[in-house]
Amino acid sequence: GTVNYRWNYFSYYQEIQNGLVEAIRHNKLNFHTVKAFIDLWMVNFWQNLRYGDAQINDFENLFEDKPAIVVSAGPSLDKNIQLLHKAREKALIIAVGSAISILEKKGIKPHFRMAIDPTLENEKLFEYTSSDDIPLVYSNHLFYKILPAYQGPKIHLALDSNSGFEEYLYDRAKVKVG
Repeated sequence: GTVNYRWNYFSYYQEIQNGLVEAIRHNKLNFHTVKAFIDLWMVNFWQNLRYGDAQINDFENLFEDKPAIVVSAGPSLDKNIQLLHKAREKALIIAVGSAISILEKKGIKPHFRMAIDPTLENEKLFEYTSSDDIPLVYSNHLFYKILPAYQGPKIHLALDSNSGFEEYLYDRAKVKVG
């Protein structure tokens, strides 16, 4: 039985086997990520509950008839960073993660900054960043010391993977969410 199927449908058998192996790897990675960060996530979630002071709707005029460029660090940023100065007038620029400090050093002002990293190292991205008028889009994963120091508008982004937990915490803390 089984050997004949493996022989007759070898490529199909390989696809299923590869898919199962990949799914198991993905689940193991998710499990270990949760295990490693659960304590830090809890502290960050609880501390960050009170800081969202803006809604994405407050900035909808920025989006009208404009494409968006999501800027993250990497080889393509190094190669194309000079194009962002001109692109700022034609497109919405969103700096993500370590691209925040890279753009700051190059004098490029994004329309939004976005951060979700829960670790202490993420705080260093904001050490030399002027923040008075650039909105920061954040998730409650974000390292909890960043939001109190950030002077610009703060927009909470509820991630799908956390929405039930976030709703519960906001409800318990009696914080209204838009």
